[in-house]
Amino acid sequence: MKLTPVSTHDFATIQSWLSDESLFYTLATEKPDFQKPIYAFMIRLEDGTAVGWCELFNVDWHNRKCEAGIAIPDERGTGLSLRAGKKLIQIAFEELGLHRITLRIPASHERSIKLAQLLKFTLEGIEKDALVRNGVYEDIHVYARINGKR
Repeated sequence: MKLTPVSTHDFATIQSWLSDESLFYTLATEKPDFQKPIYAFMIRLEDGTAVGWCELFNVDWHNRKCEAGIAIPDERGTGLSLRAGKKLIQIAFEELGLHRITLRIPASHERSIKLAQLLKFTLEGIEKDALVRNGVYEDIHVYARINGKR
């Protein structure tokens, strides 16, 4: 598994994934601030097959922090999210020099919450009724991981 920067050739693949209504619903939370940098990567198998994407977004260079997300539509339950998450953390901390990564996960995303815990993120709090989807309020769990190097 490897991460590669998203290119214009990847847009059609991502668009086809997002046309899946259930996946779109799962991913739909709050929009990123497009005034801030976004680093997006395709998640590929060793043979180059794209199986998902991940991103660091809402990058705040002054405070050296960002938010992150991972989506693997076609390869659920194979451990790719964990490996992609570890690489994304490495990019954020070692290559970009960020200090903090935040994950904002809807309460119903049990697999994402488990992944956050496996990646050693700490639950910092719960935003009650912070997200409305299909007219129903949902809590958002806020997880963070701090780079141990200062």
